[in-house]
Amino acid sequence: MLALTLVQIILSIGCNLTGRLTLSKLLAFSSIDSLVLAITLKVCCTILIDAVYIQSEVFHNRFFAFLNFVHLKNKLRNILWVVAILVWILSLSKDLMIYDRISAMIIYFVSKPRSIGSITFSYASGILFILIISVSSVLSQFVNFFFDETHNPGPHKKTRLGSVALIVRIGIWAGGFLIAVAAVGIPLDKISILIGALGVGIGFGLQNLVNNLVSGIIIAFERPIQIGDTIEVGGKTGTVQEIGVRSSQINNGEGANIIVPNGDLLSQQLINWTQYNRNKLVRVMINIPYKSDFRKARDLIIEELKKNEKIMLDPAPSVTVDSFSENSINYEVKFWIADLSDVSYLRNELMMDIIESFTKNEIQIL
Repeated sequence: MLALTLVQIILSIGCNLTGRLTLSKLLAFSSIDSLVLAITLKVCCTILIDAVYIQSEVFHNRFFAFLNFVHLKNKLRNILWVVAILVWILSLSKDLMIYDRISAMIIYFVSKPRSIGSITFSYASGILFILIISVSSVLSQFVNFFFDETHNPGPHKKTRLGSVALIVRIGIWAGGFLIAVAAVGIPLDKISILIGALGVGIGFGLQNLVNNLVSGIIIAFERPIQIGDTIEVGGKTGTVQEIGVRSSQINNGEGANIIVPNGDLLSQQLINWTQYNRNKLVRVMINIPYKSDFRKARDLIIEELKKNEKIMLDPAPSVTVDSFSENSINYEVKFWIADLSDVSYLRNELMMDIIESFTKNEIQIL
């Protein structure tokens, strides 16, 4: 920017020395004005970025969470710089009195009708079409964030808004496409040709894509799974993080998200552990030698089960003889817990309590 200003000043001095006073004044004024505007725009961009950051730190609401300032900082800076450069170029062209000529050339270029075969179009209509589709995509992401609980839902966090959000997103995309088509003036007969071409494409290799899209719509209305559900499909177990139009994300609890096509969710056997509640039946095998007091061992196990407040009393826990082995009798302990996320913890605590109780009563465990 400084280099351009310096060039303009040098040209202004040269014009002044050669007697072209009007051009000299024009270059001098535009150089100073463009330099001041450039500095002003830079300061404004910096202030705006800092203001958004301060607001995101002070107000912890979902809007500023949607902005996700840490990840969008560079993108926001780039967008602001592009806007600032366009404003600066616009101002410079006005100062140099070439704005009308350039704008007329651009308008003529983008508005000029062009033909490919029998189809007539212009670059302006294409730009408008892309702009409307882009706005629809942004609105879809906005809706997805505010209605979907996709950001690390906890074990107790289950919502039905995921399916509603999916339907709304599909409606936004469909509405955006129809508005874009109407805005650019594409006739319906051309749309029918496009749909026919799409049908041919489906026949030649887009079956999986269309299957996943249709499956996403079916999942949205039928709701076999919801965000926060713990499911098992294709040998993979995890918590549903997101239900998308084409695919869904499942967190496996080990730091990885599994992307599952929606078609697989409907075509494969799917186990939903939390569709109606989070109850879970837990089984524990305990083996004691034949010389032990069987009834006392059973009573001690039942006593430990009743002590644990997280073990459900209805259905009641049970301790039954499962089988006999060569050196031991095998008890099967069955009990229900209210939240399947507590399985590992409760199982460990129960086993520790049983071992401690058996040790005090001189009962061995094999």
